[in-house]
Amino acid sequence: MWSFMLLTLLPPYVFVISSVTDTVTINPLTVAPSTPPTDPAELQQQANEMIERFELTPEQVDRLNAIEVRNRDQIAALNQAVQQGDREITTLLISNATPEVIRQRQSEVAILKQQLSDILFSQVLEMREVFTPAQRQEMATPFGMQQSE
Repeated sequence: MWSFMLLTLLPPYVFVISSVTDTVTINPLTVAPSTPPTDPAELQQQANEMIERFELTPEQVDRLNAIEVRNRDQIAALNQAVQQGDREITTLLISNATPEVIRQRQSEVAILKQQLSDILFSQVLEMREVFTPAQRQEMATPFGMQQSE
């Protein structure tokens, strides 16, 4: 859902790296894996909080939804291919496969991961354009903290 993608724009700089469901939060002090919520009610609550916090207009919400929907199938297919490739690499590692075969499959999966990362990053950049300068500034403030004036 687009609301999770928006979280990638917020500090402490969450980058989607290998799939829609796997992220790594880069923080100067820690590196911690996190996953977005999958429960529809929780996703809706998260979207509502984003709408309220950034004071999104109905037009902005529609544009964000359209951006998310446009690449959904391609992202899901690449995500599935990456997961399958990772499983195949694991199988190859415990088999009698040659290092060359394992490296070749790893290279193929790395290309898929890069394609997925590129699509997700492009989507985030596209979503960024939906926001006003004031809304972008608000994104620089971590959730639960307001800028002092």
